[in-house]
Amino acid sequence: MPRGTAIALWVPTPRRTAMRMRLAQSSLGVSYLDALGWNDPSPRPILDAAPDHPVLSPGDKVRVLHRLDHGAPAMAWLPWGYTPATDSQRRPDHYLHARVETALAMPALRRAWREGRCLVPLDAWFEWQGEAGNAIPYRIQLPRGAPLFAAAITDARPGRGKRAGSGLVLISAQEGNGLLDAQGHRPVVLAEEDARVWADPQTTPEHARLLALEFLLPPPAFEWQALQTESAPLPAPEDAATPPHHVEG
Repeated sequence: MPRGTAIALWVPTPRRTAMRMRLAQSSLGVSYLDALGWNDPSPRPILDAAPDHPVLSPGDKVRVLHRLDHGAPAMAWLPWGYTPATDSQRRPDHYLHARVETALAMPALRRAWREGRCLVPLDAWFEWQGEAGNAIPYRIQLPRGAPLFAAAITDARPGRGKRAGSGLVLISAQEGNGLLDAQGHRPVVLAEEDARVWADPQTTPEHARLLALEFLLPPPAFEWQALQTESAPLPAPEDAATPPHHVEG
């Protein structure tokens, strides 16, 4: 579809978070694996299943591709969002996404960058543009709806008990690399070959940094369309109901 074409689709407008992005992950898991060139011995249910909702919000479980189990390719469900364990009395931060240098600089994320790199396979993602109350959602995808692979990090590990707050953090492009908004936090999307290197446990943190900074797919690689939506008004980011979703710049 040409850019700027309005198409009809009901997409729930973000209500309780300042983050104006949602994920579309409706294809069968096996199709993402095939696109990446991986063979996965995961049980068939996760390969054949799709999320309960076609549009995923922070806190929802998403399918993740990883090599965290002794380097073997695998697919798993992880919640979108990560709350690090803390001994302090203050309310802990909650991370949905972080820019590259932020993730490398923060102790809460640095270990996940080193040991927990993974991929979130997507069909598209949604961003909202405009003033609160009149924001318009846009669907962003690769041409012909090809699967795309977003770089992410996680504290979760196969075989370990899941800690409350465990989950994944999307890596977002550095400032100036947005699509609808040059300063926006769009995901770092990698070509298949670079995505495989990102998820390889043998890849060094510095090499991964280079991939995320220099080898992310550029804006011309994507297409986007405004959507006609019947969703409720989008609250302003400073809405008092907004929970502590911590977004790093």
